[in-house]
Amino acid sequence: MCRERLKVFIFRSVNPDVTAAWTCGEGAECIEMAAKGAKRVIGIDIRKDLLQIARQKALEMGVENTCVFASSSNEQADTVVSLDTFENFADPADILRIMNTILKPEGEVLGGLNQMTIARFERLVASSPFKFAALEPIPIKKLQRIHNHLTREFTTAIVRCRLVKRT
Repeated sequence: MCRERLKVFIFRSVNPDVTAAWTCGEGAECIEMAAKGAKRVIGIDIRKDLLQIARQKALEMGVENTCVFASSSNEQADTVVSLDTFENFADPADILRIMNTILKPEGEVLGGLNQMTIARFERLVASSPFKFAALEPIPIKKLQRIHNHLTREFTTAIVRCRLVKRT
C-alpha cells in the first residue's frame, strides 16, 4: 500500500521527456511510466538478469523503443526516480553523486524512503550535490494525531521527497 502511494506521487510528478529509474528491477515502473506518456525511460540496475527480464517485458508491452535498460547511463535525464532504494545501497552518498552526473541542471530526483531514518536521509542530502525542494513524511493513519517533527521517525509510513541540484 505504501509503495502504491509513493508511485502515485512519482507518476504525477515525473517529467514526460527523459526519466531514469534507479534500481528498476524487472522494469515494471519503467514500463508503466512509458505507458503513461514518458518519451524515454532509462531503467538502471546492476542485476543483469533483471535487466534482461525488463527488456523482454518492455518488448511484450510494446514500449521497447521508449524503455532502455542498462547497468549505467551517460544520457542526461530530466527526472531520476528512486522508489524505496536509498536504504539498500552500501554507499547512498555515492549514489546521489552518480545521480547528479546524469541529471540535467534543471532536473529533479523524485523518491521515497520506507526504511532509512528521515534524519539520516536529511544528513545524506545535506552533504550531497542536492537540496530538498520537498520532504513529506506521510504518517501512519492510526498515528496521524501524534505525528510531528519530534515523533516522525516512529509515526511515518513513507517519506516522499523531491530533490533538486544546488545552485
